[in-house]
Order: sequence, then C-alpha cells, then structure tokens
Amino acid sequence: MLCGSTLLSPILISTRLGLGSLKPRLDNDIKNEHPTIQEKTQTPTMAHLNRINVQIPTTQSPLISWLYPVPNSQSIIILAHGLGATKELKLSSYASSFQKAGYTSLVFDYRCNGETAGHPRGLVDWDMQQEDWRSAIAYARELEGIDPDCVALFGTSFSGGHVIQLAAEDARIRAVISQCPFTDGVRSSMTVGLRALPGLVWAGIWDTMFGNTVVKLVGAPGDVALMNAPDVLGTFPPLIPDGYALQYEIPARLVLRLPFLRPGR
Repeated sequence: MLCGSTLLSPILISTRLGLGSLKPRLDNDIKNEHPTIQEKTQTPTMAHLNRINVQIPTTQSPLISWLYPVPNSQSIIILAHGLGATKELKLSSYASSFQKAGYTSLVFDYRCNGETAGHPRGLVDWDMQQEDWRSAIAYARELEGIDPDCVALFGTSFSGGHVIQLAAEDARIRAVISQCPFTDGVRSSMTVGLRALPGLVWAGIWDTMFGNTVVKLVGAPGDVALMNAPDVLGTFPPLIPDGYALQYEIPARLVLRLPFLRPGR
C-alpha cells in the first residue's frame, strides 16, 4: 500500500519493508495520448484538472514541471527522464496513467534541459540533477493534501540510477520505480565499444578544459555517441513527439565523470 492506495505496476517496483502488499492497478499497455493541458501559474491546489504547469524552486533556475493532481490523494509519484531526454518523451503517458489509478504525479525537466533554463544546454551533471530531484521532493512534500511520507519516485535508465541513490539516502521515500536503471558507470561506459571510446574520451577532455564540445546522444554501433547499441536508432526516436525539437547532442564532459558513478552503493 502507498499511504492507503493500492500501487501500480506492470513495471519493477521497490518498496520499503512494512508497507503492505502492492496490487497492480494500471493497464498493461501505457497509452500514448496526451491529456488535456490546463495552464496555471499560481500555487497549485488539488483541483479537478488533468495537468497544471508549475515551477519548482531551486538555488538557480526553477524546474519547469507538470503536476497531475488527484483530489483527496495523499500520495505523489515524482518522475524525471533518462540521459538527455525531457518530460515530453512519453512521461505524460506514465503520469496520466498514475493519475487515473489515483496517484498525484509530478514530472519535471532538469536544469539546462527541456523547458528549464540553464547553460550549457543539454548539460547532464549528476550532482546537479540529484539536487533537482531533492528540490522536487521538497516541493511535493509541501503540496496541499500530500502526506510528506507518501512520496514515490519513478526513473528510467539514468534517472533510474538517480532514484535508487535518493531512496538510499532518504528513508522517508515510500517507494521507488526504477526501469532498466543505470547502476555502474564503468560497465555503462564500456558498452559503447572500443571503436567509439577514444573519440568520446577526447571530446570529454576537450569539453572539460575548454567547453563548447558536444557528443551525440544516439548513433549506430561504432559511432561516437553515448548510446550506440544496435537497437537504439529504432527505439529512441519513436519516443520523440512529432514536431518536438529534442537536443540530440549534449556537453561531452559527462564522459569523464560517468565511470565514477555507481548509484546506491
């Protein structure tokens, strides 16, 4: 149970001991339609709205976010995307499904990514993104009607590692949904192959020293890209909505930090 409601899932869930059984309630097929958007800029309340545009305060730029409120729900699920992706890449499908199941949801873009301001654009900085998650958690705990001890986290790939790390540090996190999580930076770095690795390392060194050096997010096997597995070009682009201008290149400095990351350990 997640604070009085049956929870989720056709997907992997990790919960803290003593919370009771978890019963699946979502459809097996996550629908792709986008909910009706109703914009508000004031402090959100738990009204009968499908989605509210909100801003989460940080020490710098506020995180541009979507809130999917559920009246009388004490529980909230916070979602953010994986490496180089933004909330537009199908997170609305999950959030709206959680909403239909009775859970308030909060979806945000990291600083320097998506609709959230910050430079360099597309920057993936582990520590800064951890701070953004903590800001989102703090914001969620202060929402009207939400029990501060009824917060769950949802992450995929790189953000799957984020939520593992956060739950390991914050005993008040009630549940974690971590899909194919990033857990070992060395092994993840080696998946690009020996042909691509020298180019990635060189780009990472150049960007760290001088800036203004980017690497591709996705590519074919052997390409100098952060994700170049055989199936990437067939599975990543379909996540992008028609007409949405995703930034396909990100600052290369991540390459040098990645091997030192081991979330949750």
